Amino acid sequence: MNFNAVLALLLTVGPLCVLGQALVPLNSGRDAGASIFDTLDAILSGSQYHNVMFLMDSSGSISASDFAVSKEATHAILSVVDFIPSSNAIASDKHKIGLVRFSSDANTKVIITLGEHASFSKNNEEIGKVVKEGGLTNTKKGLLLAQLELGFRGGSARKQLIWMSTDGKSNEGGDPIATANSLKGRGVTICVTAIGNNVNVQEIYGLASSVVVQGESRKCVFQVASYSAYSSAARVASGIASARGK
Repeated sequence: MNFNAVLALLLTVGPLCVLGQALVPLNSGRDAGASIFDTLDAILSGSQYHNVMFLMDSSGSISASDFAVSKEATHAILSVVDFIPSSNAIASDKHKIGLVRFSSDANTKVIITLGEHASFSKNNEEIGKVVKEGGLTNTKKGLLLAQLELGFRGGSARKQLIWMSTDGKSNEGGDPIATANSLKGRGVTICVTAIGNNVNVQEIYGLASSVVVQGESRKCVFQVASYSAYSSAARVASGIASARGK
């Protein structure tokens, strides 16, 4: 049994430690959604608004139906962002949103330029229009495009977050970890939701930032068994945000 298969088996049992970091498994139900909400709440709360770049994996291993569910999850995460630190937090003078779709080199593109749309509703609408383009997985280019958006349009005074979802590992464009480290060195927080059993766990942990959530320091990594599990957890997180009226 290979390493990823062992990891998948252990995830059905409960939390574990990978590479010295606490893993936050997202299986199903309220606990998974609460983990997402608590993490975003810890990152986004405060008086300073964020630039938030979504990185959505669109590689060939993701089916059209799973990509549609991935967009549903992104809708839900966007709604959480819109409630923190207060309602209607996505606006021209508050949180700014951008989105990069990544797969092969030719298909990795900025779909929503950072701050292009000043409201939750318009960003939500544009996420729904993202077209799946398959191919390999050039995570490095996706991060570089996010870096350009954050650098050119973000403004150095703003806090910055990259929220990435992926079903696998980089297989085009080279090692993305150096790019991620450069971003983190500039103060960008990177969170990664890893979907399925074929992810390169070492790479995912290398990409992700360390965050402090409810007094506990951990890598901002979540692992789910499927896109439907990710969407379910994200919807629960959205419900918690809405119920708290943040």
